[in-house]
Parts: sequence; C-alpha cells; structure tokens
Amino acid sequence: MQLNDFSGYIIASPRGGPKPSEAPAAAKTFPLEGRKGDLFEAVESLATTPPGGPTYPTLGKRLFPALDAAEQTVSALGKKPTPEEVDRSNLRRLIRATEPLMETYRDCYTPKEFKKAKKELKAVARAMGQYKDIAVVEAEVAAANEGVVPKDVAKAISKSREKRADNFKDAYKRFRKKGLPLAAEILRQPRLAGVPDPQKLLKEDKKRLSSAVSEHLGKTESLGMQHQDSENFHEARKSLRATLNAINAAERTVSVDGEAVNQATELVDSYGKAQDAHIAESWLRQKGFTEQADKLSERQRVLQQEALDQAAGFSLDSLRPRGY
Repeated sequence: MQLNDFSGYIIASPRGGPKPSEAPAAAKTFPLEGRKGDLFEAVESLATTPPGGPTYPTLGKRLFPALDAAEQTVSALGKKPTPEEVDRSNLRRLIRATEPLMETYRDCYTPKEFKKAKKELKAVARAMGQYKDIAVVEAEVAAANEGVVPKDVAKAISKSREKRADNFKDAYKRFRKKGLPLAAEILRQPRLAGVPDPQKLLKEDKKRLSSAVSEHLGKTESLGMQHQDSENFHEARKSLRATLNAINAAERTVSVDGEAVNQATELVDSYGKAQDAHIAESWLRQKGFTEQADKLSERQRVLQQEALDQAAGFSLDSLRPRGY
C-alpha cells in the first residue's frame, strides 16, 4: 500500500494479521486521527497556548497550536503506544508539517536552541519512518509476487520489524519524557527586537511566509523533476513535498493556486510509489535476496517512468505565490 504525507497513513499488517501486542487499542482516540488536508485547521482548534507577547501572527496561530496538538497527542498515546498507534495519531505528519514553520522563523531563536528543538522533533519522526519502511518492503514484495511474500523474505521482514520497533520505542520514550517538552519550551519563546507596530508585524509575517514558499519552490526548480537515478529522483520528491508543506503552513496568508497544489500533491504520491519500490529493492539487496530485488528493480523502473511522464505535464511555476 502507498503511504504518503498528504493522506492518512496506512500500515501494512504482517501476514496472518497483526500480533495481539501490536493491534491498535480500540479505546484509544487521537486529536488528529483521520485528518487529511485540514490538518492545520484541526491543530488550531486544539490551541491552548496564547502568545506571551508581541510575535508574528502565524507563530501564535499555527506553531504554538501545533505544539499544543503534539502534547495532546502524546498524552492520548500514553507511555507505551505501538508504532501503529503513533502512526494512526498523525504525530509524524504533524512534525513534518510544522518543520517549514520552524524554518521560517528560525532567526527568532538562538541557533543552538533552534537546532536542539529541531533535532528532538525529527528524531521520533525518523524512527517512525524507519519502522514504516518495513511495511513498505512487505507490501512491495507482495505486489511483485501476486500477493504472496516468500517465507524466507517474510522471516527476514519479521526480524527487521522487531528490531526497528524496539528502536522506535526507545526514540518515542525519549521524545515523550525529554524531546517534546524541551522542543516546546524553546519554540514557545521566540524573540523579537523591540515591539514592532502591529500592522508592520502583519506585513512582515506575510513577507516571511511568501519568501519561504518561494525559496522552497526555487530549490525544487533548481533540482528539477526529471531524474532517472534514484537518489536525485528521491531528492526531487522531498523538495516538492517540502514546498507543499510550506504552502500548507502559509495557507490563509499566502495565496497559491489550489488546483496546482492538488496536482503537485498527486505528483508527490506518484513519486512516492516509485520510491517505495526502491526502498524495498535496496532492503532486499542488503539482505541478499537478489532475485526478489531484481523484480522490484523492474517495478521501480516502470513506476518511476510513470511519475516522470506525469511530471512532464506539470509546471512548477504554477505553485508560485500570487502577487510575487
């Protein structure tokens, strides 16, 4: 199954169904569960931290509420959630969506403190991503074998899943006890020089957000969307995804063509399908499953070409902020 950053995540289950210890607890519900395109709208509704003084409006309306939402999500997850529960909670997606906001206002924090906050937030998201990659491998192998995962491959997948689950549990434990509290404390204390005029602050806020979108878009245009080698192909996808995250973070302040955003989101999904096949191929080769890796190599080639054909009909310039 395709996992992407703009729709609800789905974790492929081990063959025969999830183990009892891994099954999501039916009684648990999470503040952002099931949210798709309206993530920030949901985040804002959970806001509990008012700005502590003059600050950029978007910090008070989006970054602070995002931190509140993360804390509420962690509270709902409890001390020992399964990786599937954390995935269902949308915590990783929230962190990714928040990252461009942090970057836009990074000069409001000391470099050392900002780097520390960013590192703590990304650590748990990275561990979650590594765990999810195993579900990607399983799904891709099944897709290349008419729905069947060979026994020897299934055994290796199970072993990797257990190891990465342990790594994730360690990362989440640190995140809950130290990482999130530290990052939230830092990010809730932005600094401004003096007390700017409110109208000037609004104007500067819009300028910052517009510049952030333009900068991300510029990087994507510089990279280009037509790469045959897997590494640059993946970098292009990440860059376009970062541009979309910046656009989503600046929504209501910066105007970008909605249809272009929808098309770009579909393109990211298409690139993601090819990337999933590449993840599976790389894992299989690393584990010595050469025959299966060759199957995924061909699947990746076909999916990548389909994505490149789709990209050829899309203009990155259509994502440029209106009026800039």
